Amino acid sequence: MKRFLQIAMRAVIIASIVVFIGSCIYQYTDYKQHPEIYMLNSAPWYTGLLIQGAFTLLIIIVCVVVLVVTGRKKQ
Repeated sequence: MKRFLQIAMRAVIIASIVVFIGSCIYQYTDYKQHPEIYMLNSAPWYTGLLIQGAFTLLIIIVCVVVLVVTGRKKQ
């Protein structure tokens, strides 16, 4: 069970990083193709990426904590 949990946490970490990178690429290309849409907003075009990056970092921290806790050997 511990091995499965470690594999699952690593998969979640990798998946969240890949999704974040894909989202960054998509939003940047959309910004380059349609800059007039982003000029209407008062916030910069990358504000959504900052929020998504914060959540991605939170997910990674939680997964790393689970990996550390499950990786410890009982004494």
